[in-house]
Amino acid sequence: MNAILAPSSVGISELKANPTAVLEASGDQPVAILNRNKPVGYLLTAEACKGHAR
Repeated sequence: MNAILAPSSVGISELKANPTAVLEASGDQPVAILNRNKPVGYLLTAEACKGHAR
């Protein structure tokens, strides 16, 4: 089983349908992107990404 390493998650279909709403709802927290209930990626806002830059 793949662990979800984010406080929230969204299906890839929902992300495709309304990506702006997903980003707005996430605040500055990462969102796990799921395909068939398995994590396939993570989404960060630009602001959240700045905090992770090296």
